[in-house]
Amino acid sequence: MKKQNEVMNIVIIGGVATGPRAAARLKRLLPEANITLVNESSKLSYGACGLPYFASGDISDINELYKTSFGIIRDEEYFRDTKGFSVLTPYRAENINRIEKVVHVTQVENGEKSSLEYDYLVIATGASPIRLDIPGAESDRVRTFSRPDDASYYRKLAETGQLGSVCIVGAGFIGCELCESFTALWGIETTVIEKEAHVLPTILDEEMAALVQAEMIKNGVTVKCGATVAGFDEGNDSVTVNLGGETLSVDQVVMAVGFTPNSVLAKDCGLIIGETGGISVNDHLQTSEPSIYAGGDCVESYHRILNRGVFIPLGSIANRHGRLIANNIAGREDTFPGAVGSLVVKIFDINVAATGITEKCAKENNINASCVWGSFIDKAEYYPEWEYVYCKMVYERDSGRLLGLQAVGPGDVTRRVDIFAQLLHQSATLDDLLDIEAAYSPPYATALDPLYVLGCIAKNQEEDSINAVNPEFLAESDFGDVNLIDVREDEEREAEPLKVRNANLVEIKLGDLRTRASDLRSESKAMVVCHRGVRGYEGARILKNAGYENVAYLGGGVSFVNAMKGEEE
Repeated sequence: MKKQNEVMNIVIIGGVATGPRAAARLKRLLPEANITLVNESSKLSYGACGLPYFASGDISDINELYKTSFGIIRDEEYFRDTKGFSVLTPYRAENINRIEKVVHVTQVENGEKSSLEYDYLVIATGASPIRLDIPGAESDRVRTFSRPDDASYYRKLAETGQLGSVCIVGAGFIGCELCESFTALWGIETTVIEKEAHVLPTILDEEMAALVQAEMIKNGVTVKCGATVAGFDEGNDSVTVNLGGETLSVDQVVMAVGFTPNSVLAKDCGLIIGETGGISVNDHLQTSEPSIYAGGDCVESYHRILNRGVFIPLGSIANRHGRLIANNIAGREDTFPGAVGSLVVKIFDINVAATGITEKCAKENNINASCVWGSFIDKAEYYPEWEYVYCKMVYERDSGRLLGLQAVGPGDVTRRVDIFAQLLHQSATLDDLLDIEAAYSPPYATALDPLYVLGCIAKNQEEDSINAVNPEFLAESDFGDVNLIDVREDEEREAEPLKVRNANLVEIKLGDLRTRASDLRSESKAMVVCHRGVRGYEGARILKNAGYENVAYLGGGVSFVNAMKGEEE
């Protein structure tokens, strides 16, 4: 800290999330400080996560993404007059001299060069969309999607009838959001290409992704997974996507294959860069140079479950970083404990949320994980307008430590994932999950919250060796030598008949199972099936008590399987 009466100079590079947040907080805590924010673009502090919704037409005016909650545009004048700090835009930070504590900048429009002295420097340079290094990627008809200009470009093409077909390369968050943006309002023929085996591969396991993919297909999107784009060929009025033996001709291509941290400025001045390419920071968000802080999408974050650095570009985290950096510069010690990666996205009429790690990620990191599934409704069943929520919970088998939750469906998924994320930050176990006190009223929830039920299912699995089976098992429709026991009521079977082969299908209502257990082949594996999974467990317990050794039940029930197939009720 400087001596009393000496003015502190603070320079902040980056003006979207972390930078403005840090600058505004610093000015409140250090009103005498000279705070200057430098941004290469004239567009400041916009809601980047809202760009797909402007492209779709859900948001009519792009200026809404620049406004405060009270309707004022966040521009240079706003930050100067209301927040009290200076903004230089459009200015590009060229390099950092750590010895002299100077940032050299260039005025983008006229090339004028100048320098800014600092006592503290904040690097908040964000991340940039990845462009695949393949033939034709430089075509004007092949663009990324990350800036307001991108959203305006596609919105204008759609409004003027110049966009009849589009190919989205990458089925991550942005790619899946854009599928809805292009098809729901504009009716644009949309194809999404994903090199991995399923959509949203970093946050969902395959059976959960199947729920999303079914929704996309139902809404007219062509989904091609396990496909690699080899290059593009631009024509006079279209572009051809080469898929290694297959071609696709479209009006435009959106490259949505992920982001890379903008850490070159930090690397060039000698700061330590993490294995993911993000700037390495401690829990105070200090870089390897104590007077330089960094936050937002340009840094490498510590993952609370994996115990290593990861790259998690999220606006929610970036804004938290801004406040935390300001606190530490102002002498109010504050720490960032790391992240577990909580995410949520709307795709057509379903909500997709996840936190923690997937089953696949656990296996890749040699974690002895187990899983349970459940089909739930988000309100009391007798209350009108309830919706389905399909969940998968991942936990560590030996310790019962919670590892991750995935939730998909038209119902409320965010609340459950938010609660679960807090448990992950506490290294909570299955027992802790059962101790959650959830608010209940029929218009808002069921008497037993889905998280509580998932905890019970997992405890039953571990303590009683009655295992839930991945819903993919029934979706594959080929079971071999299995007693498949359908304990649903007659009207349920008529409404949703099982389509199976190579299985000994036995239809016994749950109420009759105790007296008819002796009718089954006890030497074969028994898998009990019901609508949502709860009666399946009860049936498996009845058989276990009757002496059957090899007993399991279908996790999530027939409802989950039908949703995977796009046949949900």
